Amino acid sequence: MQSLREKLEDYTNQYLKLWDFYGMIQVIRKGEVLFERACGYASMEFGIENTLASRFSLAL
Repeated sequence: MQSLREKLEDYTNQYLKLWDFYGMIQVIRKGEVLFERACGYASMEFGIENTLASRFSLAL
């Protein structure tokens, strides 16, 4: 039987096969980080990939 982390990894991989996604995925339950992943590019122009330390501007 797969752990929750493995299920989240599989789900993410299946999604990324279908759609382009550039950003961060983080799943938290009761204050515990269950899953984290950085996807795509922070800057395609300069070839900089997203990392878990990437920062994003948010529009309000």
